[in-house]
Amino acid sequence: MKKIFIPLTLVAMAAVSQAVVIDTFSDNQSATFATDGYSVNSAPGGTIASAGARTFSADITANPNNRFIRMQNTSGNLVIQTGSGVAGNAFIILTGALNSGAPNSGSSSFPVLSDHTPMNLDLSGYNALEIDYLGNDQASTGISVVVYDNMFANSDVSAVFNPTVGNGTLIIPFSSIFSTVPANSVGLIGLRVGLPNGNDIAFGEVRAVPEPGTMIAMGAGLLALARRRRK
Repeated sequence: MKKIFIPLTLVAMAAVSQAVVIDTFSDNQSATFATDGYSVNSAPGGTIASAGARTFSADITANPNNRFIRMQNTSGNLVIQTGSGVAGNAFIILTGALNSGAPNSGSSSFPVLSDHTPMNLDLSGYNALEIDYLGNDQASTGISVVVYDNMFANSDVSAVFNPTVGNGTLIIPFSSIFSTVPANSVGLIGLRVGLPNGNDIAFGEVRAVPEPGTMIAMGAGLLALARRRRK
């Protein structure tokens, strides 16, 4: 048993050590939306080094009771609370910087790209995005990843993934994200959170990691090697 456990432990340690943290939401930022709008934090904490601005924004598609989508970082989590009857999308967007003189908030459902400087993030050595989440109260919550290149000229949006109810880690493979945008020159990266039924959810750490299948294959190879040596 120990001989099997050791290779698996080494694989798990290798996966963690190779991860690149995208955001830990360890700063203070909050925004409340009853209509389309955005709010920019131009000194976000807990993000990758090349991200100098984080935008919270909302695309409200239904709000018959004039309630809110609230987004707030607290204790290392981003909490999204959606009022009853509210439907739409919440966005969490990282860019290189907010340009001097650009507004910190506005009425657009997505940050105005001309107000931002792109990052130049290289994710070519990674194959998936892992998103820790807590308190997802509905199976209809949908999460997709948005990326732009480092010229803001091309963009991709992944397929929609549905996290299970409760707590967990959602894994979105890069093969579902990158099509026209080169993974080695990402200018913007963000999450689009679909909230069709007044859903609530909180996010913990977001990180880029090697493909889980790659780590499993490595583990299988190590196990096979261990068995061969025992014989």
